Amino acid sequence: MSEKLPTGKNPFANRGEWTSDVLKQIDIAVTDFRETTSDFTRKRNPGHRYWRGNVTFKFEGFESRILKMAMCPVPFHKNTTYGKDFIYANLQKPVADAIIKACLKEGIVATHLDKKISGTDRDWWATINNTDGSIGTVDESGDFDVKDLQHIFDATSKGARINLDLVFSVRLTLTDGKERKDNDTFRIIADCSRGAIKAINQDIEPPNVETQIPQQRASKQDIVGQDLLDAINNLTTNH
Repeated sequence: MSEKLPTGKNPFANRGEWTSDVLKQIDIAVTDFRETTSDFTRKRNPGHRYWRGNVTFKFEGFESRILKMAMCPVPFHKNTTYGKDFIYANLQKPVADAIIKACLKEGIVATHLDKKISGTDRDWWATINNTDGSIGTVDESGDFDVKDLQHIFDATSKGARINLDLVFSVRLTLTDGKERKDNDTFRIIADCSRGAIKAINQDIEPPNVETQIPQQRASKQDIVGQDLLDAINNLTTNH
């Protein structure tokens, strides 16, 4: 028997599990849809054009940009900024399906697939942005304390499970100054509003990540003296 959301109660405050049956009771809309190309983006990436729309969830009189997903698997991954600036997480696929369906109603083609990490029609591996200062723990008093997730990953070399409060949008980038076409595919983007760590030292199979030039952290041999730092700073300041 399908679950029915209770009338008169905000489902977005505490619910962390989103099934297809529950999502059928939620109105999903793409709001503030617009082209975001600006003078700044033209200077940074000449010829590129950008579009985005915000994903909004509504039930009865309750509306939210934030959707909580409980116990999301977040794998360990070696990268100099992983755990600080971004993480990979396996999100609840029915949410992606519902967003894609809502986009189609508004004439927008969207996908949950991430170009950098593997995903299929059955799961949803996503890059979660805006994690710096947003991941931590909640104590028994309800107080949130920011934690250094990057340090936790480095210390354990294992994954974590995190309750993620996520803000979704759909975005499109076109090159060479192209005009947008109806069949251009937007990507679903997830930004972290807040993440509450629920477990660490977790054996979580990571997705396949697009091969990039590997990086490692600076070593003692890379350290330079203040004289060189001052000389370089003077050159760049006077440039």
